[in-house]
Amino acid sequence: MAMRLKLFITQWFVEPVDKYTNDAIAGYLADQPSAGDAAIAGLEDTEGNRHDVWQVAHSTITRLEASKNTMPLAFRVYFRHGPRGPIKLWKFPHRKRPKLTRASELESPKKPL
Repeated sequence: MAMRLKLFITQWFVEPVDKYTNDAIAGYLADQPSAGDAAIAGLEDTEGNRHDVWQVAHSTITRLEASKNTMPLAFRVYFRHGPRGPIKLWKFPHRKRPKLTRASELESPKKPL
């Protein structure tokens, strides 16, 4: 018996939280070659809430996240596997920064007598 593999394509969505972010995303997408980016109204999440989102490529989300350092962008990211079904909130993994130790807190090497 042959086994069938199902390939799931992950779809990505950005929900602007304010008008400035919505205008920035719309302007950015207008300047890019069309890659299937589209505005979708009323897309439902796993809790039954509806969201007005932009469907974008994952690379667009990466660029928007990097732009938060220089622009006051506020948005939420959602995803789903496959063309149908509810969207799920995506939380960016943030790495913990290593704890820095002051030089004065380090033990000084013992000097030979």
